[in-house]
Amino acid sequence: SSQNDDDDNDDDVQNIIQAGNQAEQFLHQMITMYNNGNKNCPPDIRTYTTLISFWARHKKIPQSAERAEKLLRLMLGITEDANALIPLNSYSSHGLQSAG
Repeated sequence: SSQNDDDDNDDDVQNIIQAGNQAEQFLHQMITMYNNGNKNCPPDIRTYTTLISFWARHKKIPQSAERAEKLLRLMLGITEDANALIPLNSYSSHGLQSAG
């Protein structure tokens, strides 16, 4: 039974990592589309804070805090373009603090 529990936990971890990877890939697609001229659906504060909070909630995942921080840095780096200005809010900074 203990072995089955370990297998279930391993499956959970793999599913979480896969979901996070897919969400990050979608974010990068949104950024690419935006940078290529599609201004209809830029990633916004909710896009980033959702991903930051996702990694913050899954502390058992290796490097989850680093991934949350990387997303925060990415979010702040997009602010060079006034049309993609993404203000930092207390929700996203709370998510990052939870991940640490």
